[in-house]
Amino acid sequence: MAVQMAGRGHALEGDADDAYRRLDEAQQIIATASDAPPWLYFYGESWFAAQRGMADLHLKEWSSAAENLVIGLAAFAPSFRRDRAWYGSCLAHAYAGSGEAEAALETSLSVITDASEIGRPHAWQELHRVAGMLMRRGAPEGRSLFEALAALD
Repeated sequence: MAVQMAGRGHALEGDADDAYRRLDEAQQIIATASDAPPWLYFYGESWFAAQRGMADLHLKEWSSAAENLVIGLAAFAPSFRRDRAWYGSCLAHAYAGSGEAEAALETSLSVITDASEIGRPHAWQELHRVAGMLMRRGAPEGRSLFEALAALD
């Protein structure tokens, strides 16, 4: 977990090479671990795809962020509402960053209830960032998202 988080830290600092190297290292550690504790059950391919998506998001690599987040989310069980709200709001951010306003709004609306009910403050704030990004870019979807968020506040 620490190695994976170090990768995210490198991404936050804008260091793509070290970010991806550390994420690869973390994935290799998990893949070859013979004594992994049972609570690491979720560290599979989908989790690492989602983590790569998060690194891409920090690096403003919008298209690859969206691709990786879609892959990660596809394997998250519906019962993982908080995770789905968080990564879904991050996917909406990636779409907004890549100029795909309609996809950003659609994705945001698909997770807005869970973001409101159990995803505060993180997923909820991320959706506000998406609305702001869309509005700054002049996309009408930004106003639609803002209104949907305001209705749940």
